[in-house]
Amino acid sequence: MIAFLVLSICLYVSILCSSIASVMVVPAQAVVDDAEEPSVASDPEMMPAPPSVASDPEMMPAPPSVASDPAPSVEPVPFEVVPFEVEEEPAPKKETFKLIRDVDYFTADLYHHDPGEKEKCLADCSSNPSCKAVVFDGSMSKCWGKSMAEFEMPLHQPNADRLTYVKKDSYDAAKIKYG
Repeated sequence: MIAFLVLSICLYVSILCSSIASVMVVPAQAVVDDAEEPSVASDPEMMPAPPSVASDPEMMPAPPSVASDPAPSVEPVPFEVVPFEVEEEPAPKKETFKLIRDVDYFTADLYHHDPGEKEKCLADCSSNPSCKAVVFDGSMSKCWGKSMAEFEMPLHQPNADRLTYVKKDSYDAAKIKYG
């Protein structure tokens, strides 16, 4: 029933558009008073050809005015090549991660990869200073980058079927500081 209504509406709109287009295409010369003879526009073979710009001297554009003085010549200015050095950006610090089995962090997710490749997930966390841990599901097919405050690092929750990699330096410092 809905398909029939949609098709009916589409058909109505296409008919409406084609009738509007046919009304808009009628040339102005085709409109004729009843008293006048039929217009030349009604017969396409009798329509006059548009005037040619090249054949009518009155319709040709005027030539640009010619100045009596020639334009001054511009001489190229030599420029000095300034050498520069390209500095290579130092490689990001490679983080060391510590594995904690069967725990999870219920903190803000920075990213989620599904499927999650271990190297990509850990590299994304390593390059982001806000990322403190990466949690994998038991099959290592999904990963979540976790953001958390320093005091939250020791507050992981038990969850079987989770493998959590924490940034070792951050985790050890938080464990000493907050227990």
